[in-house]
Amino acid sequence: DWEFTVSPKDFGRQVRYLKDNGYSFWGSRELTEFLAGRRNDTLRAAIITFDDGYCDFLTQALPVLRKHQVPALVFIHTDRSSSELGNTLPLMSWDDVRIAADQGVEIGCHSHSHPNMKRLTDAQLRRELEESARAFQEHLGFAPTLFSYPGGKFSTSVIRALKENGYTLGFTINRGLMRPNENPMRLPRNGIGVETSFLEFKVRTSRACQWYENVIRIFKS
Repeated sequence: DWEFTVSPKDFGRQVRYLKDNGYSFWGSRELTEFLAGRRNDTLRAAIITFDDGYCDFLTQALPVLRKHQVPALVFIHTDRSSSELGNTLPLMSWDDVRIAADQGVEIGCHSHSHPNMKRLTDAQLRRELEESARAFQEHLGFAPTLFSYPGGKFSTSVIRALKENGYTLGFTINRGLMRPNENPMRLPRNGIGVETSFLEFKVRTSRACQWYENVIRIFKS
């Protein structure tokens, strides 16, 4: 019943559709090369991302990804608490996260406590980044360079702090397609949820995405 969910059956259908239609599946390395203008195979490419790190990523999504040999990025907040998530769905433990990482899943940072980062003072922002980096080093042995903004909330000061702490890619929840000249700290993503029809999914993963978004915006206004 959670808004930001997709059934395993629908997820498998979506991944299979992309594969059958010739999409390449990228991780952060390919994306970085694309943003720098070093990739030409840009006709059909997709990046699959998950935020928060719920247990059903491991039990439901990962088997689909492995079946189709598709990579994914998972962004986790390091205090592993549900207090700021608006739900009580079970989260992966650090042992679970390590299992996912050992199976080739890229793990990125989603802050420490999942706050609205736009509302943090400089001291609070610094503490969020320091505590998340410390937890990653302790549990996974590395500090990530990929960041997903909790709730999609960010500002120029947040971006500046992330860059100062070694982050190179920042993922928003602003809809759209990525372009070669995209700001690497303001990367768009098309959220796919329980209310996303298969037709809408196909539109949002095509070049008609921006046209569709403009139509939706006009309709809502």
